[in-house]
Amino acid sequence: MSFTKLLKHFVLIPCLLLLYACNKSAPPLPKQPIKAIKTIKVVKKNNPINRVLSGTIRPIEFSQLSFQVAGNVSELTAQVGDEVQKLQQLASIDQQAFELKVRQASAGLNNQQAQLKQRHDRFLRQQRLFTQQLINQQAFEQALSEFEQAKTLVEQAKVSLQLAQRDLANTKLRAPFSGIITSRYIEPFQDIKTGQAIFSIQNKQHLEVAFLVPSNLFSHISRGQRVKVSLSDTSTPINATIEKIGVDAELSGAFPVSATLESNHSFNVQAGMTANVSLSIVERKESITVPESAVVITPSDTQQVFVYDAQAGVVRAVTVQSEISNTHTVKITSGLNGGEHICIAGAELLSDGQQVTLYQLNEAK
Repeated sequence: MSFTKLLKHFVLIPCLLLLYACNKSAPPLPKQPIKAIKTIKVVKKNNPINRVLSGTIRPIEFSQLSFQVAGNVSELTAQVGDEVQKLQQLASIDQQAFELKVRQASAGLNNQQAQLKQRHDRFLRQQRLFTQQLINQQAFEQALSEFEQAKTLVEQAKVSLQLAQRDLANTKLRAPFSGIITSRYIEPFQDIKTGQAIFSIQNKQHLEVAFLVPSNLFSHISRGQRVKVSLSDTSTPINATIEKIGVDAELSGAFPVSATLESNHSFNVQAGMTANVSLSIVERKESITVPESAVVITPSDTQQVFVYDAQAGVVRAVTVQSEISNTHTVKITSGLNGGEHICIAGAELLSDGQQVTLYQLNEAK
Protein backbone atom coordinates (compact mmCIF):
# COMPACT_ATOMS: atom_id res chain seq x y z
CA MET A 1 0.00 0.00 0.00
CA SER A 2 1.40 3.34 -1.03
CA PHE A 3 1.82 6.26 1.36
CA THR A 4 -0.94 8.21 -0.50
CA LYS A 5 -3.53 5.48 0.00
CA LEU A 6 -2.59 5.13 3.67
CA LEU A 7 -3.10 8.85 4.22
CA LYS A 8 -6.59 8.67 2.65
CA HIS A 9 -7.57 5.93 5.12
CA PHE A 10 -6.43 8.01 8.08
CA VAL A 11 -8.47 10.99 6.89
CA LEU A 12 -11.57 8.97 6.00
CA ILE A 13 -11.98 7.16 9.34
CA PRO A 14 -12.39 10.30 11.53
CA CYS A 15 -14.85 11.77 9.01
CA LEU A 16 -16.99 8.63 9.18
CA LEU A 17 -16.95 8.74 12.99
CA LEU A 18 -17.96 12.41 12.99
CA LEU A 19 -20.79 11.70 10.54
CA TYR A 20 -22.08 8.90 12.78
CA ALA A 21 -22.05 11.14 15.83
CA CYS A 22 -24.03 13.87 14.05
CA ASN A 23 -26.70 11.44 12.89
CA LYS A 24 -27.20 10.11 16.46
CA SER A 25 -29.90 12.14 18.37
CA ALA A 26 -28.82 14.07 21.56
CA PRO A 27 -30.29 12.91 24.95
CA PRO A 28 -33.19 15.09 26.26
CA LEU A 29 -32.41 17.72 28.95
CA PRO A 30 -33.55 16.84 32.52
CA LYS A 31 -36.94 18.33 33.44
CA GLN A 32 -36.74 21.17 36.01
CA PRO A 33 -38.58 20.31 39.27
CA ILE A 34 -41.53 22.51 40.28
CA LYS A 35 -40.64 24.65 43.31
CA ALA A 36 -42.59 23.99 46.51
CA ILE A 37 -43.42 27.11 48.50
CA LYS A 38 -44.54 27.76 52.06
CA THR A 39 -47.54 30.06 52.36
CA ILE A 40 -49.88 31.64 54.87
CA LYS A 41 -53.36 33.03 54.48
CA VAL A 42 -53.43 36.72 55.31
CA VAL A 43 -56.35 38.08 57.33
CA LYS A 44 -57.41 41.50 58.55
CA LYS A 45 -57.53 41.80 62.32
CA ASN A 46 -56.60 43.99 65.27
CA ASN A 47 -52.91 43.21 65.44
CA PRO A 48 -50.86 43.81 68.59
CA ILE A 49 -48.00 46.26 68.31
CA ASN A 50 -44.94 45.52 70.41
CA ARG A 51 -42.49 48.36 70.86
CA VAL A 52 -39.32 48.47 72.93
CA LEU A 53 -38.38 51.98 74.10
CA SER A 54 -35.31 53.14 76.02
CA GLY A 55 -35.82 54.58 79.48
CA THR A 56 -34.05 55.61 82.67
CA ILE A 57 -34.76 54.50 86.23
CA ARG A 58 -35.36 57.38 88.64
CA PRO A 59 -36.76 57.79 92.16
CA ILE A 60 -40.35 58.88 92.66
CA GLU A 61 -39.43 60.66 95.89
CA PHE A 62 -36.36 62.88 95.64
CA SER A 63 -35.47 65.99 97.56
CA GLN A 64 -32.68 68.43 98.30
CA LEU A 65 -32.66 69.11 102.03
CA SER A 66 -31.85 72.49 103.54
CA PHE A 67 -32.19 74.37 106.82
CA GLN A 68 -34.95 76.94 107.16
CA VAL A 69 -32.66 79.06 109.34
CA ALA A 70 -29.14 80.39 108.86
CA GLY A 71 -26.25 79.60 111.18
CA ASN A 72 -23.14 77.53 111.80
CA VAL A 73 -23.42 73.79 111.21
CA SER A 74 -22.35 72.15 114.45
CA GLU A 75 -23.03 68.52 113.54
CA LEU A 76 -23.39 66.30 110.45
CA THR A 77 -24.58 62.82 111.35
CA ALA A 78 -25.25 61.44 107.84
CA GLN A 79 -22.88 60.55 105.02
CA VAL A 80 -23.35 59.79 101.33
CA GLY A 81 -24.71 56.27 100.93
CA ASP A 82 -26.31 56.11 104.37
CA GLU A 83 -29.79 54.64 104.54
CA VAL A 84 -31.87 56.78 106.87
CA GLN A 85 -35.32 56.54 108.38
CA LYS A 86 -38.11 59.10 108.29
CA LEU A 87 -37.56 61.95 110.83
CA GLN A 88 -34.01 60.75 111.58
CA GLN A 89 -31.72 63.68 112.47
CA LEU A 90 -29.14 64.34 109.74
CA ALA A 91 -27.50 67.61 110.82
CA SER A 92 -27.85 70.47 113.31
CA ILE A 93 -27.01 74.16 113.64
CA ASP A 94 -25.49 75.77 116.74
CA GLN A 95 -28.53 76.35 118.96
CA GLN A 96 -27.21 78.89 121.48
CA ALA A 97 -28.49 82.02 119.72
CA PHE A 98 -31.86 80.39 119.04
CA GLU A 99 -32.26 79.28 122.64
CA LEU A 100 -31.62 82.86 123.77
CA LYS A 101 -34.32 84.10 121.39
CA VAL A 102 -36.76 81.60 122.88
CA ARG A 103 -35.95 82.79 126.41
CA GLN A 104 -36.31 86.41 125.32
CA ALA A 105 -39.66 85.74 123.66
CA SER A 106 -40.84 83.79 126.68
CA ALA A 107 -39.91 86.65 129.00
CA GLY A 108 -41.70 89.10 126.73
CA LEU A 109 -44.82 86.98 126.86
CA ASN A 110 -44.71 86.82 130.66
CA ASN A 111 -44.37 90.61 130.80
CA GLN A 112 -47.32 91.17 128.46
CA GLN A 113 -49.45 88.72 130.39
CA ALA A 114 -48.68 90.62 133.62
CA GLN A 115 -49.61 93.88 131.86
CA LEU A 116 -52.81 92.26 130.66
CA LYS A 117 -53.77 91.26 134.22
CA GLN A 118 -53.23 94.82 135.42
CA ARG A 119 -55.26 96.27 132.52
CA HIS A 120 -58.01 93.72 133.16
CA ASP A 121 -58.23 94.54 136.88
CA ARG A 122 -58.28 98.28 136.14
CA PHE A 123 -60.97 97.77 133.50
CA LEU A 124 -63.18 95.91 136.00
CA ARG A 125 -62.80 98.71 138.58
CA GLN A 126 -63.58 101.38 136.05
CA GLN A 127 -66.59 99.39 134.88
CA ARG A 128 -68.03 99.26 138.42
CA LEU A 129 -67.41 102.96 138.91
CA PHE A 130 -68.98 103.78 135.58
CA THR A 131 -72.03 101.69 136.50
CA GLN A 132 -72.29 103.69 139.75
CA GLN A 133 -71.92 106.87 137.68
CA LEU A 134 -68.82 107.85 139.66
CA ILE A 135 -66.68 108.33 136.51
CA ASN A 136 -67.51 109.66 133.10
CA GLN A 137 -67.74 107.61 129.92
CA GLN A 138 -64.39 108.82 128.65
CA ALA A 139 -62.52 107.33 131.62
CA PHE A 140 -64.38 104.03 131.16
CA GLU A 141 -63.59 103.85 127.43
CA GLN A 142 -59.94 104.63 128.15
CA ALA A 143 -59.73 101.64 130.51
CA LEU A 144 -61.47 99.43 127.93
CA SER A 145 -59.04 100.52 125.17
CA GLU A 146 -56.00 99.81 127.35
CA PHE A 147 -57.40 96.36 128.19
CA GLU A 148 -58.00 95.51 124.51
CA GLN A 149 -54.51 96.75 123.60
CA ALA A 150 -52.99 94.58 126.33
CA LYS A 151 -54.78 91.50 124.90
CA THR A 152 -53.37 92.28 121.45
CA LEU A 153 -49.85 92.60 122.83
CA VAL A 154 -50.18 89.22 124.56
CA GLU A 155 -51.20 87.57 121.28
CA GLN A 156 -48.24 89.18 119.54
CA ALA A 157 -45.92 87.93 122.26
CA LYS A 158 -47.31 84.41 121.88
CA VAL A 159 -46.62 84.53 118.13
CA SER A 160 -43.07 85.77 118.76
CA LEU A 161 -42.50 82.86 121.15
CA GLN A 162 -43.91 80.36 118.66
CA LEU A 163 -41.64 81.70 115.91
CA ALA A 164 -38.61 81.51 118.18
CA GLN A 165 -39.50 77.94 119.18
CA ARG A 166 -40.01 77.04 115.48
CA ASP A 167 -36.60 78.46 114.58
CA LEU A 168 -35.03 76.48 117.42
CA ALA A 169 -36.67 73.30 116.18
CA ASN A 170 -35.45 74.07 112.65
CA THR A 171 -31.84 73.95 113.81
CA LYS A 172 -32.17 70.16 113.45
CA LEU A 173 -32.40 68.80 109.91
CA ARG A 174 -34.46 65.60 109.68
CA ALA A 175 -35.18 63.16 106.85
CA PRO A 176 -38.63 63.83 105.33
CA PHE A 177 -38.95 60.15 104.34
CA SER A 178 -36.99 56.92 104.57
CA GLY A 179 -34.35 56.69 101.88
CA ILE A 180 -30.68 56.92 100.99
CA ILE A 181 -28.39 59.95 101.08
CA THR A 182 -27.09 60.52 97.55
CA SER A 183 -25.16 63.80 97.98
CA ARG A 184 -23.70 66.05 100.69
CA TYR A 185 -22.91 69.64 99.81
CA ILE A 186 -21.33 71.14 102.96
CA GLU A 187 -18.71 70.41 105.63
CA PRO A 188 -19.02 70.55 109.44
CA PHE A 189 -18.74 73.99 111.15
CA GLN A 190 -19.56 75.76 107.91
CA ASP A 191 -21.76 78.86 107.98
CA ILE A 192 -24.82 78.31 105.83
CA LYS A 193 -27.67 80.45 104.54
CA THR A 194 -31.38 79.79 104.73
CA GLY A 195 -32.36 77.38 101.96
CA GLN A 196 -28.78 76.34 101.13
CA ALA A 197 -28.63 72.69 100.00
CA ILE A 198 -27.19 70.35 102.62
CA PHE A 199 -28.10 66.82 101.43
CA SER A 200 -29.88 65.05 98.57
CA ILE A 201 -32.06 62.13 99.51
CA GLN A 202 -34.05 59.66 97.44
CA ASN A 203 -36.47 56.87 98.25
CA LYS A 204 -34.92 53.73 96.76
CA GLN A 205 -38.01 51.63 97.48
CA HIS A 206 -40.28 53.57 95.13
CA LEU A 207 -38.81 53.86 91.64
CA GLU A 208 -40.16 54.68 88.20
CA VAL A 209 -38.90 54.42 84.65
CA ALA A 210 -39.04 57.54 82.48
CA PHE A 211 -39.18 57.15 78.69
CA LEU A 212 -40.35 58.92 75.53
CA VAL A 213 -43.29 57.66 73.45
CA PRO A 214 -43.34 58.51 69.71
CA SER A 215 -46.28 60.57 68.51
CA ASN A 216 -47.67 57.71 66.40
CA LEU A 217 -48.06 55.58 69.54
CA PHE A 218 -49.12 58.32 71.95
CA SER A 219 -52.86 57.81 71.36
CA HIS A 220 -52.52 54.12 72.29
CA ILE A 221 -51.29 54.61 75.86
CA SER A 222 -53.21 55.52 79.01
CA ARG A 223 -52.78 55.76 82.76
CA GLY A 224 -52.95 52.38 84.47
CA GLN A 225 -51.57 50.55 81.43
CA ARG A 226 -49.12 47.76 82.25
CA VAL A 227 -45.63 47.60 80.71
CA LYS A 228 -42.59 45.35 81.08
CA VAL A 229 -39.24 46.81 82.15
CA SER A 230 -36.00 44.95 81.44
CA LEU A 231 -32.57 45.83 82.79
CA SER A 232 -29.27 44.80 81.25
CA ASP A 233 -28.49 42.42 84.14
CA THR A 234 -31.98 40.93 84.62
CA SER A 235 -33.39 38.09 82.58
CA THR A 236 -36.91 38.47 83.98
CA PRO A 237 -38.78 41.71 83.19
CA ILE A 238 -40.22 43.81 86.01
CA ASN A 239 -43.88 44.80 85.91
CA ALA A 240 -44.65 48.52 85.87
CA THR A 241 -47.74 50.71 85.57
CA ILE A 242 -47.97 53.94 83.61
CA GLU A 243 -48.79 56.77 86.05
CA LYS A 244 -47.70 60.01 84.39
CA ILE A 245 -48.26 61.06 80.76
CA GLY A 246 -46.86 64.38 79.56
CA VAL A 247 -48.83 66.49 77.12
CA ASP A 248 -45.94 68.63 75.85
CA ALA A 249 -43.77 66.92 73.24
CA GLU A 250 -39.99 67.04 73.48
CA LEU A 251 -37.81 68.41 70.67
CA SER A 252 -37.82 64.96 69.08
CA GLY A 253 -41.63 65.01 68.84
CA ALA A 254 -41.99 62.29 71.48
CA PHE A 255 -43.98 62.61 74.71
CA PRO A 256 -42.56 62.03 78.22
CA VAL A 257 -44.13 59.12 80.10
CA SER A 258 -43.25 57.44 83.39
CA ALA A 259 -44.28 54.09 84.84
CA THR A 260 -44.02 53.02 88.49
CA LEU A 261 -42.08 49.81 89.09
CA GLU A 262 -43.67 47.13 91.24
CA SER A 263 -41.60 46.52 94.37
CA ASN A 264 -42.18 42.75 94.58
CA HIS A 265 -38.93 41.80 92.82
CA SER A 266 -35.49 40.76 94.00
CA PHE A 267 -33.38 42.78 91.57
CA ASN A 268 -30.94 45.46 92.70
CA VAL A 269 -32.49 48.35 90.81
CA GLN A 270 -30.80 51.73 91.25
CA ALA A 271 -31.71 55.21 90.05
CA GLY A 272 -29.82 56.18 86.91
CA MET A 273 -29.87 52.71 85.35
CA THR A 274 -30.93 52.39 81.74
CA ALA A 275 -33.86 50.10 80.95
CA ASN A 276 -35.90 48.80 78.04
CA VAL A 277 -39.65 49.38 78.26
CA SER A 278 -41.84 46.93 76.31
CA LEU A 279 -45.20 48.31 75.19
CA SER A 280 -47.89 45.93 73.92
CA ILE A 281 -50.60 47.84 72.06
CA VAL A 282 -53.63 46.50 70.18
CA GLU A 283 -54.51 48.55 67.13
CA ARG A 284 -58.03 49.94 67.07
CA LYS A 285 -58.24 49.53 63.28
CA GLU A 286 -57.99 46.16 61.53
CA SER A 287 -54.86 45.65 59.46
CA ILE A 288 -52.85 42.93 57.70
CA THR A 289 -49.55 41.87 59.24
CA VAL A 290 -47.17 39.47 57.47
CA PRO A 291 -43.66 38.13 58.15
CA GLU A 292 -40.97 40.43 56.82
CA SER A 293 -39.62 37.52 54.74
CA ALA A 294 -42.76 37.68 52.59
CA VAL A 295 -41.94 41.17 51.27
CA VAL A 296 -39.40 41.43 48.44
CA ILE A 297 -37.66 44.65 47.45
CA THR A 298 -37.41 44.85 43.64
CA PRO A 299 -34.51 46.45 41.70
CA SER A 300 -36.79 49.46 41.11
CA ASP A 301 -37.09 49.83 44.91
CA THR A 302 -40.75 48.79 45.07
CA GLN A 303 -42.16 46.19 47.42
CA GLN A 304 -44.00 43.10 46.33
CA VAL A 305 -45.35 39.81 47.63
CA PHE A 306 -46.09 36.62 45.71
CA VAL A 307 -49.74 35.54 45.89
CA TYR A 308 -50.51 31.90 45.13
CA ASP A 309 -53.07 31.36 42.33
CA ALA A 310 -54.60 27.99 43.20
CA GLN A 311 -56.46 27.56 39.88
CA ALA A 312 -53.40 28.14 37.70
CA GLY A 313 -50.88 26.64 40.13
CA VAL A 314 -48.62 29.69 39.83
CA VAL A 315 -47.62 32.73 41.89
CA ARG A 316 -48.51 36.30 40.96
CA ALA A 317 -46.32 39.24 41.93
CA VAL A 318 -48.40 41.89 43.70
CA THR A 319 -47.04 45.35 44.49
CA VAL A 320 -47.67 46.40 48.10
CA GLN A 321 -46.81 49.14 50.53
CA SER A 322 -45.83 48.37 54.10
CA GLU A 323 -44.49 49.76 57.34
CA ILE A 324 -42.60 48.15 60.21
CA SER A 325 -44.90 46.54 62.76
CA ASN A 326 -42.68 44.53 65.12
CA THR A 327 -39.21 43.07 65.09
CA HIS A 328 -39.98 40.38 62.48
CA THR A 329 -43.26 41.51 60.95
CA VAL A 330 -44.49 44.29 58.70
CA LYS A 331 -47.93 45.83 58.31
CA ILE A 332 -49.33 45.90 54.77
CA THR A 333 -50.96 49.26 54.16
CA SER A 334 -52.01 48.65 50.53
CA GLY A 335 -51.99 45.90 47.90
CA LEU A 336 -53.70 43.08 49.83
CA ASN A 337 -57.34 42.76 50.84
CA GLY A 338 -57.17 39.74 53.13
CA GLY A 339 -57.83 36.11 52.28
CA GLU A 340 -54.88 35.75 49.88
CA HIS A 341 -52.26 33.04 50.31
CA ILE A 342 -48.78 34.49 50.06
CA CYS A 343 -45.31 32.95 49.99
CA ILE A 344 -43.38 33.54 53.22
CA ALA A 345 -40.10 31.70 52.51
CA GLY A 346 -37.80 32.06 49.52
CA ALA A 347 -39.96 34.73 47.90
CA GLU A 348 -36.87 36.48 46.57
CA LEU A 349 -36.21 33.43 44.32
CA LEU A 350 -39.65 33.51 42.63
CA SER A 351 -40.80 35.24 39.48
CA ASP A 352 -44.21 36.39 38.32
CA GLY A 353 -46.21 33.52 36.79
CA GLN A 354 -43.84 30.81 37.99
CA GLN A 355 -45.40 27.38 38.45
CA VAL A 356 -45.23 26.17 42.05
CA THR A 357 -46.66 23.61 44.44
CA LEU A 358 -47.60 24.11 48.07
CA TYR A 359 -45.20 22.97 50.73
CA GLN A 360 -47.37 24.00 53.65
CA LEU A 361 -50.61 25.98 53.98
CA ASN A 362 -51.20 27.72 57.30
CA GLU A 363 -53.46 30.43 58.67
CA ALA A 364 -51.65 33.65 59.57
CA LYS A 365 -51.35 34.14 63.33
